[in-house]
Amino acid sequence: MPKGSGVPLEIRMHGRKGSERLLRRREEMIARGMPQAKANAATAAELVRWLWALGTMCREGAE
Repeated sequence: MPKGSGVPLEIRMHGRKGSERLLRRREEMIARGMPQAKANAATAAELVRWLWALGTMCREGAE
């Protein structure tokens, strides 16, 4: 995200941490033998919830 985008550093860091965690989790699922499509679907479902939480944090910060 570009500097000066209006998103506080704390939220950007939280977003990056979650993104890295989801990537690690997906790789672990595939390494355990889960089909790639199923791992992708599980990661996508969790990503949607993660983005909702980040959006809520941004909205609360703007109020």
